[in-house]
Amino acid sequence: MATTYKLVQRRNMHKDAPTGSKLFYAQAKSMGTSGMERLCSMISERSTVSSADVKAVLDSLIYVMKLELSDAKIVQLGEFGNFRVTFGSAGTETEKDFTASKIRRPKYTFTPGKALRDQAKVLTFEKVVPEKPKETEEDDHPVIE
Repeated sequence: MATTYKLVQRRNMHKDAPTGSKLFYAQAKSMGTSGMERLCSMISERSTVSSADVKAVLDSLIYVMKLELSDAKIVQLGEFGNFRVTFGSAGTETEKDFTASKIRRPKYTFTPGKALRDQAKVLTFEKVVPEKPKETEEDDHPVIE
């Protein structure tokens, strides 16, 4: 199956673009969500462990990842990729003026491993047809004058 996208019109970001000019850009469009139960079931079908065992391992993975990331470590998961903590901060004129309160809310950044990067190279794309708004009853019956 192809990766889906829709077109959105946005401000032209080119350096010398006229003021107010717009262009159409592709935006990824998801086709639903694959939840934990489904993922565990799919993984268990490819192995000798039950769906419950897979869920237990994934729950434990989340637990130890939280511990390691809180300890300022990068969590490497082989071909899957790695997770690390990233954040920004407000600037100060001098190093002395800087305090930890200037740090903005941290985020977790995922960097895909080789297997996922290679998969991204072979993705195909398919445009999603936008949904039309439902017609009202008034639209169904033409007005005769």
